[in-house]
Formats: sequence, structure tokens, C-alpha cells
Amino acid sequence: MLLPLALICMDAIGLRPTPGKVYVVLWFDTEDYMLPESDDAAKRLATFLTEQGIQATFKVVGEKARTLERRHRTDVIAALQNHAIGYHANTHSQHPTPAEYESLL
Repeated sequence: MLLPLALICMDAIGLRPTPGKVYVVLWFDTEDYMLPESDDAAKRLATFLTEQGIQATFKVVGEKARTLERRHRTDVIAALQNHAIGYHANTHSQHPTPAEYESLL
């Protein structure tokens, strides 16, 4: 039996379930917009999966998408286009977090 999330992800990339097959959903939170190295990590992962014939879902925060555009990282955007892209909030987590703020008191 497939979980509803798996069905949604499969539908997003145009797949229909086949009885007797095992399906694995790969879902990657893509949210670090601070470190430029994270751009390269997303590109490497997306490129590797494409080369292996595997489609995944990359949940991208809005600020990450805007940062990729500001950094002119069309190579990363192109690599991600081979996969399902989902919106993962505008900024997801911002710093300082409440715990980080309290630690400074």
C-alpha cells in the first residue's frame, strides 16, 4: 500500500503505481541559502540522481531560489529542473533561533 505522500510525489513526476512494485520516494529539503557551498551540493546531488535515472523531489525554500538567481547559479537551477520541485516555506529557519538567542543572555 502506498502512502498518500508517495502518490502525490509520483503524480508530480508523472508516474502511476504498478501492483507488486516497490517505490521509494526521495525527498530533499533544499533550504541553506547562506552558504554558497550548499548550491554546489544541491547541483551535485541533482546531477548524480539524473545520471542514475532517478527522479527525486527537492523542497526548495523561497529565499534559496532567490539566492540562486542572485548568484547567477543557472547551472543549479537547470540541474534541479530534472526533478519535482516543491515550495518549502519562504525562509524555513532563520537565525538566531530562540535557543540561540537565549544562549546569549
